[in-house]
Amino acid sequence: MLKYLLYAFVRSSTTSILKSMGYECQIIDHVVFYVRKCPKQTSLRPILFLHGVSLGANTYISFIRRLTSLDRTIILLNIPHASMHLYTEDFSMSTILSSIEQLLISLNEQYIISISHSYGTLIQSCIVKQMPHRVYDQPVIFIDPVCFLIFDSHYINNFVHRQPHTPNQLLLHTACTEDLYLSYTIERHLCWYECNLWVEDIKQSQIRIHVFFSENDDIIPVSFVEEYLRKSNINTTIFSQFKHGQFLISPKVQDDILETLHKLEAKPMIDDDEDESVYF
Repeated sequence: MLKYLLYAFVRSSTTSILKSMGYECQIIDHVVFYVRKCPKQTSLRPILFLHGVSLGANTYISFIRRLTSLDRTIILLNIPHASMHLYTEDFSMSTILSSIEQLLISLNEQYIISISHSYGTLIQSCIVKQMPHRVYDQPVIFIDPVCFLIFDSHYINNFVHRQPHTPNQLLLHTACTEDLYLSYTIERHLCWYECNLWVEDIKQSQIRIHVFFSENDDIIPVSFVEEYLRKSNINTTIFSQFKHGQFLISPKVQDDILETLHKLEAKPMIDDDEDESVYF
């Protein structure tokens, strides 16, 4: 209990930072978002950021600052069962996707750019498959993804069953694996077949995709997954010597990710006639 009280204190402190940056809390069907609307008229697409297992979006403050500097609407989804909350309700994927859809309608936005990290890639995978009209021909960036070939035993062994042998593994085990509600969600409610993203799904959605891996990832079988994507000409980048989530403490890598975003945005749009036929 003391651990969760400490987590709550840290979250409240960093939430005040988000509010000072112009983010406002919006709740749709009990799903919490932090939204910063662009203060000026812009044709740039809003960015949806989906965090990984952590204290929530608050853990990503340095990266969020960089997103905020892009002068466009930024949407942060708070995932309670991946944020070390004392939270007994487990949101279904359909509830989360429905809330995102409703939020975009309220913001009068047709398309979004989506960036996700770790656990957040599971939700992003479902957006690509179940809401393709929202990301069609848009940049979609996966960081330390756990949504590709998720049926491989390395994922569950590395996250749930492995005994820690390094400081990074100990941190992962203590802070994440042993979290009661996260463990309950992963072991009882995670539908791998719903969240797994195949290259065929990527091609069908026609997104502008880029996938970032950490070379020494403690969870993902990087070489196995990267080869699978590369064979289908999916653009990937591997952060040399990095572990899972280590991009959070590297300003240079965060800047590289945003530079990739700009390059994806700069690509020529798919023909408007083709766009219309696919959208409808």
